[in-house]
Amino acid sequence: MAAPSPWPASMPVPAWCQRRPTPIKETAERAMKLKMLTKVLGQLRCLGSPMQIKNKYGSGYQLEMFLSPPTTVASAGSLRRSRSFSQSFVAGKGRKEELERFVCDGISPMAQLLEHHGDRYIFQLPSREAPGSPTVARIFAAMQANVEALRIADYSINQPTLEQVFLRFAKEQHEAEAAEARAAESLATSEAA
Repeated sequence: MAAPSPWPASMPVPAWCQRRPTPIKETAERAMKLKMLTKVLGQLRCLGSPMQIKNKYGSGYQLEMFLSPPTTVASAGSLRRSRSFSQSFVAGKGRKEELERFVCDGISPMAQLLEHHGDRYIFQLPSREAPGSPTVARIFAAMQANVEALRIADYSINQPTLEQVFLRFAKEQHEAEAAEARAAESLATSEAA
């Protein structure tokens, strides 16, 4: 049996007591309905909600790692021998190359180093649809197994942001325009000769 209403049936409920959608719910509903249109080189490139665009045009995952500063060779014994890493990594020599080798051998051979600044590394991992693409569980397992050995202070696995997707579109447009300019230049020089 339902609880009796504090308002008599003949009396209207005041506006301040009526249920309204919360601002958070309204914002989420608006975001789901939002459609974005992107053109590259005058051609329609994508149309959809931000989530649809990220899922379709965002390529794979990005693995970001922050390493601890180099230490002495004494900690080389903690390195997992499942992969043949050298002690030079622990000593700080060839750190970038050893980390690239770990990511390519232990996570995905199709991984590419996107950025490297000091002790921060960002790798692009292949898209989920690519054959032999690592699962998120496999990535986490490989990272957790080697956190101490590689002196990883922190790491994260992310999908590309909407901004990164649009930056990729802009890069593709810039490359296409540059190729078109080179073709026009070579055509002009061949006609002049």
